[in-house]
Amino acid sequence: MSEQAFEKRRETAIREAEIRCQEVYSAIPEIAIIDKELSETGLKLFRAGMLPEVEREAEFTRLGGLTALLQQKRKSLLVENGYPEDYTRPHFQCEKCSDTGYIRHIMCDCLKKHIAEKNVRASGLGRYLDKQTFETFSLDYYPEKARASMRDTLEQCRAYADTFNGKTGESLLFLGSTGLGKTHLSSAIAQRVIAKGFSVVYDSAQTILSAFERDRFSQSVNKPSDKYFDCDLLIIDDLGTEIKGASATAYFYTLINTRLVASKSVIITTNLSAEDIRRQYEERIVSRLFCEYSVYFFEGNDIRKIKIEEQND
Repeated sequence: MSEQAFEKRRETAIREAEIRCQEVYSAIPEIAIIDKELSETGLKLFRAGMLPEVEREAEFTRLGGLTALLQQKRKSLLVENGYPEDYTRPHFQCEKCSDTGYIRHIMCDCLKKHIAEKNVRASGLGRYLDKQTFETFSLDYYPEKARASMRDTLEQCRAYADTFNGKTGESLLFLGSTGLGKTHLSSAIAQRVIAKGFSVVYDSAQTILSAFERDRFSQSVNKPSDKYFDCDLLIIDDLGTEIKGASATAYFYTLINTRLVASKSVIITTNLSAEDIRRQYEERIVSRLFCEYSVYFFEGNDIRKIKIEEQND
């Protein structure tokens, strides 16, 4: 939800309160008289402020007491006539910020929550985020010889997520066979990053390059591939499964180089080995991946197969 949507929500609450207020004025005319008196209090206080000090304090005290009496009488009249005492007040969804999204220029928790929910929907990771977290990542599925390395990878990824600020452009490359936890840790990082209010986009390499291809025939100002440049964290899954070709290479280089120059972070997962990448991609891409990214090697046996076998036992 945008800040404009919050403002619209606030305006709706105020407008509905005004309608309820007119309803009450018709049913209980005395409340309209009380509200008129209360509205005049501000002017009376202003005038009192220009009096000599002793008279000023006395008038402030008198007006304060009168206001309290009028407000109490107003509440009593509402209740006596079958209305809640706050019936004519705007009923904001968030009382802390009155649906402005901010409390003294500090973003309210309600706006943070809406931004996070919006980012979850836009990320493409919805089916992973609840299940693939740091807490559900188990080292027990890795053979003993790989466990120490994977424990270090887990902690490095946790630290990456906890310190992510959307400015450093620090990027990660996950190498390893199918089912070794690459997507799991990508999702775990994404969950933490989204919770901090940053935008994340997750897509396969093939889907991303297909979006670039559609751009060639699109007349729209907002192109399908824009989100891959604009998001705070881009996760490219299954590098190496995309259709190869000169245009695909150009698209991929443009994407990772543009984000590198703009200090925007990327996480790339691939089933390819380091040798496969060097063999399949141009030197300018290989150089970016192995010189500018932190590289993590995932070792072990296919965890998905192990879990299926455990379920069948």
